[in-house]
Amino acid sequence: MTISQDDLNALESRLNGRLQALCSNQSFTLSMHFRLDRVNDLRNSPPITLEELGGVFDRFINQHSPVLINLQHGESFNIRCKRSHINMPCAVEKRFVNSLAIQKNVVITVMRKKEFKAAVTRDLEVV
Repeated sequence: MTISQDDLNALESRLNGRLQALCSNQSFTLSMHFRLDRVNDLRNSPPITLEELGGVFDRFINQHSPVLINLQHGESFNIRCKRSHINMPCAVEKRFVNSLAIQKNVVITVMRKKEFKAAVTRDLEVV
């Protein structure tokens, strides 16, 4: 089943609600490449489901939220799910507003591939 733009908007909103409860200055943004080109790509076999994405992000937040807080502007990381082989390279954009660091974690793309390689600063596994 194809994941719609509305589905992804709702997922992004739900994830950001969870992150804001943990650390009010964090958010996830799903890039246009993620949304338009990759999430429903036929090379993802079997197709990626919305439930899978939500589960991977939820486990990632549960397991790695302390790591997110300490990332610096310009760093990158890959969310690597050991169960589903879903990989999501992300870039960190940090800006300061009145001495408070506001961090956006941009999810660049998504791919189901066991041996996925990404040029990132950190590989963060989700189990």
